[in-house]
Amino acid sequence: MEKLGYFALSVFWRGGAHEWKTLGRVIPRVSLGEMEEKIRTFLLGVAGFPADAVLFVKVCPEPGVVLAAYTPHLVLTGNVHDFKFYIPGIEFELWVGNVAREKLKRFCSYSAPEQLLYVSLDVGREAKEALGIHTRTARLARNVQATLSEIAERRKGG
Repeated sequence: MEKLGYFALSVFWRGGAHEWKTLGRVIPRVSLGEMEEKIRTFLLGVAGFPADAVLFVKVCPEPGVVLAAYTPHLVLTGNVHDFKFYIPGIEFELWVGNVAREKLKRFCSYSAPEQLLYVSLDVGREAKEALGIHTRTARLARNVQATLSEIAERRKGG
């Protein structure tokens, strides 16, 4: 869990520390506020896991997980800032702020003594919903269309 937690916080930190581009588009920067420095010092090994953060590592139990990823983003605000990102079959969720303190610390995948790993059908559903928005509006590039046509022809025996 230490390695998964370190990986997760490094991705969240990178999402706030730099403006990233993919496919010619800028990915919105994640605003971690004062948490950015706390995460940075944790990643450098100078400080422990941030006291006002709770990390949830959730895996999808279904076969055929969504083979895609989405970048860190803010889900809600209020007393807690909830950030998420997804890689195939695993969702990482980071709660920061006052609500993330005492009551939820015992459920933190990283810092709780049990180092809980959550199994949730919501992981697959949420990934499909989030990525479904993009697939409905996406179009296949010509080279991808050509490759898919070639594969279909070979399968037919042509």
